[in-house]
Amino acid sequence: MLAVVVGGGLGSFFRWGIGQISFLQTQQNFPWPTFVVNMIGCFSIGYLYKMQEQGSLGNLLPLLLITGFLGGFTTFSAFGLELFKYLKPGMWMQATLYAGGSVVLGVAFVFVGYSCNK
Repeated sequence: MLAVVVGGGLGSFFRWGIGQISFLQTQQNFPWPTFVVNMIGCFSIGYLYKMQEQGSLGNLLPLLLITGFLGGFTTFSAFGLELFKYLKPGMWMQATLYAGGSVVLGVAFVFVGYSCNK
């Protein structure tokens, strides 16, 4: 339980930090911080999942890294809210690009992360 709590706290902190840095640098009308965090999270979970399948993470590290850190780091709930905000007349293209890009690239990054771990 402590591994999940510590990992979740660190993941949330890093997610917030990336959001702060990205916001200062991009100042655009697109949720880049959430998008970037989700892609990093998808890659990382693919990579770590393969390690877990290979038995090289033991019992504690999956709780710390996958359940805790990545659970606190990735931002699917923020994704849902931002997509919801695009679901209004005149913003269907942004909504489609954001949802489609997040899902398709997210799955692709999970595959790449998984494949990178030989």
